[in-house]
Amino acid sequence: MSVCIRRCLAVCLGVLAWTLVELMAFSTPAFAEPPLDVYGDAVPSGARVRLGTVRFRHASNVNAISFTPDSRFVVSAGHHVCLWECSSGRLIRKYLMPHTEFGCDALAVSADGKLLAAAAGSADGRVYLWDLATGRELRQWGKAGDIKGLSFAPDGRSLAAGNLAGTITIWDTESGRELRRVLGHWKGVNSIAYCPDGRTYLTGSDKSVQIWDAATGKERMTVGLPGEASFVTISRDGRYFASGGGLDHPIGVWEIATGKLLRNVTGDRLNRCAAFTPDSQGLLAAVDDKATIWNIATGKIDRSFSLASDSIMALTCSPDGKTLAVGSSNHDLSLYDSATGREQRVWPAHRRPVGAMAFSSDNRTIVTVCDNGRIKVWDVQSGREQCDWAPAPPATGCRPVITADGRSVAYPARDHHVHIVSSATGKLVNKIRVNDHRITPTAVAISPDRTTLATCDTSEHLTRFWSIESGKQIGSVGRPSQTVSILAYSNDGKILAAGGQTDVFVYRIADYQPLHQWKIHDWASIDCLAFSPDGSRLAVCANGNTRDDHIVQVWDSAAGRALHKLKGHVARIVTVAFTPDGRALASGSDDGVILFWDSVTGNRIRGIKTEAGVGTIRFSHDGKLLASSHADTTVLIWDVGDATKSESGR
Repeated sequence: MSVCIRRCLAVCLGVLAWTLVELMAFSTPAFAEPPLDVYGDAVPSGARVRLGTVRFRHASNVNAISFTPDSRFVVSAGHHVCLWECSSGRLIRKYLMPHTEFGCDALAVSADGKLLAAAAGSADGRVYLWDLATGRELRQWGKAGDIKGLSFAPDGRSLAAGNLAGTITIWDTESGRELRRVLGHWKGVNSIAYCPDGRTYLTGSDKSVQIWDAATGKERMTVGLPGEASFVTISRDGRYFASGGGLDHPIGVWEIATGKLLRNVTGDRLNRCAAFTPDSQGLLAAVDDKATIWNIATGKIDRSFSLASDSIMALTCSPDGKTLAVGSSNHDLSLYDSATGREQRVWPAHRRPVGAMAFSSDNRTIVTVCDNGRIKVWDVQSGREQCDWAPAPPATGCRPVITADGRSVAYPARDHHVHIVSSATGKLVNKIRVNDHRITPTAVAISPDRTTLATCDTSEHLTRFWSIESGKQIGSVGRPSQTVSILAYSNDGKILAAGGQTDVFVYRIADYQPLHQWKIHDWASIDCLAFSPDGSRLAVCANGNTRDDHIVQVWDSAAGRALHKLKGHVARIVTVAFTPDGRALASGSDDGVILFWDSVTGNRIRGIKTEAGVGTIRFSHDGKLLASSHADTTVLIWDVGDATKSESGR
């Protein structure tokens, strides 16, 4: 081969190598750090900003809580098991249970703080064992039944579980071997707890607490209760146990050695949870919306203070006695100073999931409303809160509504009026008495021009229309005897849709005449309605009993014919929204999935998977952003661009 040819070949190979390097550099994606919210926590991949905070916010009910032995961290159980730093409220680790759709009802931390156990809440549930520090799963026990109680032996070498079939199972934590299985109660075991000396453990069932010899597995004593033993907790010195609770029964304190009843704790609304103080001299319980500590010796109240939530699911005291942890069905985990009752960490965010929201006309701010009536205004770019209004408390049973421009909010209040509030000032615009029966409306809606209020209730089979300015009724239309849970206006205000138990009713506003009635299905529950921007189509979220029965039905609102049946969600669909141009729509479900659909063809375009259940979704007025509210009380803002394009075409 000549020198010239070799030189040309070398040059060609060099150029090819340089080109490949350049192409690889161009095509290799840059793994950018995820954006942070205003509290310094990472925002989910694909989301632009988070409104609110995930600190001490669960994505579901907080069913059980436990401190680590050093009191620095607290573990909480809901749909996931989470480890939180007490000083900051920051989520340290999430322990996943992939085999359950029902979350966790029981957890336990070993006395040395090395092991964490949790039980999946289902009939075919599993018990998981993790290394608490690393989050590494050590083992799991399958088909353990519906576990409601877990407890480590004090030395951490064994784990006891009680299920709703009444079975008590004890495993060796090192080998995973089953040590003992006995039928403990004729009815289900609600709770199980080891005594500090490890020689005894207690189980609670329907109307009894049984005391067992840990070495032999034989029953030592049965203590009868007036009601269900919904929990069992043992004092640190091993002398007492407490159990009972509920609306009709007290919480009792007994001597473990003798089974003698020492004290009863009563209250109008007594939650089914309690805990002893670390010195074993007091009992902490949630009664009448307060945390109250009774002196066991005297029966008198040592101290009491108000709680931020009135739906307490779990509470406990830290090992050092300085902190109380309270978990609620509002998805909150709250820590209180046990001496002063002051809540230790309060972040300026909703304490309940957001039920309604809307972008401002310039897309720069978003207004959110949660079901306790609190209204907040947020900056879309930074995620910072701009305004916070707390109008009169709403009544239960009806979701708040907000106009598309975010300027007006309506909700039934406890004074039996529907309140219309300005989101810009937080001030009351008007309040309207919508019936004479002191019955809370089941659904309300504000017309797009903010002049008319529509309401439904169970007192009469009517949908009524009211002048917001005068508060007087200006029209009504009859309907069949179905409870209407949701109302939706078309964007031009000419049509109103009402979602009943199985049917959708469509009315013409000009003369208050019915246009259509569609039966979705005998089994369906209707959870959301949304008109397309031009009012030509109506999307209906309907949910049945199986994963195949969750659909979005799209109808021609003028002709009254069905256009598309959109299937793809495997959990309950709770929200739907059209893009401003009407070419696409998005739907969100309880399992945190948001799906995008082509509204013309009915084809699924793409999807987003989030960590917490979706509450409601709204597109910005230019269609470039999507806001989604979630069960963890936050709102996420997503860059969606052209929502009609699939991810492969983006």
